[in-house]
Amino acid sequence: MKEQMKDMRTERDTLRGEIKELKSCKKELDRVREELRTQLDAKEQDSNRLKSALADLATAQARVDMLEGRLVEIGLEAEIQCRGKMAMEYRDNKAESWDIPQYIADYEELLRMRAEEDARTSQLANSFEEMTTNDLPVDDSHLS
Repeated sequence: MKEQMKDMRTERDTLRGEIKELKSCKKELDRVREELRTQLDAKEQDSNRLKSALADLATAQARVDMLEGRLVEIGLEAEIQCRGKMAMEYRDNKAESWDIPQYIADYEELLRMRAEEDARTSQLANSFEEMTTNDLPVDDSHLS
């Protein structure tokens, strides 16, 4: 009976050690789970912020598209008015007062400015495209 009691005490002590080790593992797992939950919450907040920014960009792009359309309409109206006025001046023999070299210089300057603006816009679009296609770094050091 003493031998049996001794064996049971030894087994009990062994089980207590295993329970203590398992509790320690559980605490570590709980800590890692909480850390991962915190990181997930932060990533979800980032995701929601980015989704909101994308929605704002889409709204802004729709407004830009609408304004660009209106600018085209205004430009066409101005062109029609200008051509009509020039045709009427030509018809009324007032064309000799036109400063043709200056008109050509102004037109060439406008074309140069538009080309520069198109190049800047293209460069910004390419930069934005690169920013949105690059993967964000992921910190998974806690997993090792």
